[in-house]
Amino acid sequence: MYGYIYSFILIFVSELNAMRKLLIYLLFPVITDAQVVLQLDSFIRTVPDVGFNGNTIRGPGWNDVTFNDSVASMFPEILRYPSGGIADYWDWSTGWFYPQSVLDTAIIDTIYTMNSGWYTMDTFAATPVIFQQALDRIGAEGIFNMNMMSANVSIQSAALRDAIAQGVSINKVELGSEMNHGNIFKIMKYPTAGDYARECNVYIDSIKAIIPNAEIAVVGGNRGPDSTRSWRWNDSIYSIVDSVDALVWHTYLYLKDEDTTFSIKQLLAFPFYRVPLYEKWRGFNDTIAALQDYEVWVTEYNLFDKTYDLRYTNTWAQVLMLSAMNNEFMNNRLVEMLLLHNVGGIFPNFDALDTEHGFRKRATGMFASIWNNPIRNMTSSTKIQTPSTLMDSVEYTNSNGVINKVYFPKLFGWKFENNFDQKVVLSNISADTISVSVSSLFPGNVSWEKWTSDSLLAQIDSVSYVQMQRDTGTVNIIFLPYSINVASGISVPSSIMNQTVFPKQKLLKIVDVLGRESHPKRNTPLFYIYENGVVERKVIIE
Repeated sequence: MYGYIYSFILIFVSELNAMRKLLIYLLFPVITDAQVVLQLDSFIRTVPDVGFNGNTIRGPGWNDVTFNDSVASMFPEILRYPSGGIADYWDWSTGWFYPQSVLDTAIIDTIYTMNSGWYTMDTFAATPVIFQQALDRIGAEGIFNMNMMSANVSIQSAALRDAIAQGVSINKVELGSEMNHGNIFKIMKYPTAGDYARECNVYIDSIKAIIPNAEIAVVGGNRGPDSTRSWRWNDSIYSIVDSVDALVWHTYLYLKDEDTTFSIKQLLAFPFYRVPLYEKWRGFNDTIAALQDYEVWVTEYNLFDKTYDLRYTNTWAQVLMLSAMNNEFMNNRLVEMLLLHNVGGIFPNFDALDTEHGFRKRATGMFASIWNNPIRNMTSSTKIQTPSTLMDSVEYTNSNGVINKVYFPKLFGWKFENNFDQKVVLSNISADTISVSVSSLFPGNVSWEKWTSDSLLAQIDSVSYVQMQRDTGTVNIIFLPYSINVASGISVPSSIMNQTVFPKQKLLKIVDVLGRESHPKRNTPLFYIYENGVVERKVIIE
């Protein structure tokens, strides 16, 4: 009798969200038959660096403090300077495009021209020094893209030396952008993949002489039909380029007018269809023997909505599709960098921040702020198994009329951790309300941030319909349809479990039992985390 009363009291005292969960059950009756017990997979990998392509030519510049603070709210670890295609015309000394008089001499027997709209832009100069100041404020690192089209190795080497002398920290370097594409100027400059590869060797030698420990990436990716310039591009990189760290991969999911007939299931599962195909076509499968000595840096990716009415642009559907893209990239153990295109600007299909409306977040920025924050400073990631009951399938018809059946997870995610913290990010891209247990993923209780939307296809700019609800617990956790769910816990090192005593150093932070940062409080158990890895559990008795 008393045991039942005690249990009854515990339920109502400790489960503060019980009524809310009951309400969810009533509002969303389409729920999985039973609680799904989630387990960790055996696939463990590093945590890729995340961030943005840093194209800011439409303003504001990197000297805009409000803009920089808005970028910081998306938690990037890497920002790319000066960007992708604009790097081909970039003068590091001025932080802007070369004048046409310089471009005229860049390529023999032709006049090298820019995108016509770039000639009439207001100047938002961003020298490497200004960029470094922005990085310092944001708390990010730069990756610097060399101009291999309108500059040369002597000019770029001098630019590197000048930037470093002025306090710019340069550790990651990219050699050009999309040199394997069919751009006529790039074909004239580098007629073959071998021509580009040999020029890369010249740049690598010069960069290493200036920055011995620099990490350097070259353009990768096979493209085009058999026997064309780029159809075996990677083979030339493997056989010719010396001492390079990574190959660069750019991936965009193209949605066209014929895709406006997609069902919601076809739309959200699209990354599980296309990313593996691109990975295969471009030669980036992590099982390729020749690729094993390299990392893969994805320095541009996003949804590319080419429908007549841009119906998928800047929607919650785009947020969920980016989550699926990240999942597919992380399944490739060689992918060590993920940079969304683009950090900010006027284009709703790409730009994370709307620079014309107070830096409000568009879909790209909304996704980055949800995904990047929990994985920041994490050191390892483990895939979470998707039970067979949560697998689904969908069919796509390609341009040749061939039907492709694709199997995909309705629920997918990863666990991230370091010596102090544990995080889980789980995405539900189905119409089902799913009840899960994560008790096997966390040693103790956890707190949740659950991101959902009232609409998949409404524009994020014009309608405020994205919500975040908080929850706690490890069992009977409800994931609403079309949601991204982030859990936070605390890692307790074995030193604490074994009561081993270590000398304390600088206090890094104080967190409560749910992993939330806290100030010292009386009569409350708190964890004091120190610089040397020591974690102390303290209760200050009043």
